[in-house]
Amino acid sequence: RFVFLYFASLLAGSFGALLLSPDSLTAGASGAIFGIFAAAFVIARGRRLEGMAAQLGILLIINFAFTFGYPGISIGGHLFGAAGGALAALALVAGERGRLGPNHLTVELVAMAAIGVAAVIGAIAVA
Repeated sequence: RFVFLYFASLLAGSFGALLLSPDSLTAGASGAIFGIFAAAFVIARGRRLEGMAAQLGILLIINFAFTFGYPGISIGGHLFGAAGGALAALALVAGERGRLGPNHLTVELVAMAAIGVAAVIGAIAVA
């Protein structure tokens, strides 16, 4: 599940970087890291761990402040990476709550793979 979450966030972040800054050179996995932060926030909320969710929310806000406050940081990569991770986490939370049926793990993985595929298709369309 973590590998699928990571790659969904990574690909979504790459798409966001390409979409918002098509002429900029970017490198790194910060979009994936933002996706993991956002996913951890969504999962903590889904598990009703409000104290942990609040701390993760503050961490996200601080990191977004740096993203928007310093030049040369990939805003698209961070925003779309976080969005991809949050969407992937929604599938995980739905699976944990039994909303995806008895084969919830398969549905979760397919949903996360679909996020990655959509990001790749979007990146190809933009390029």
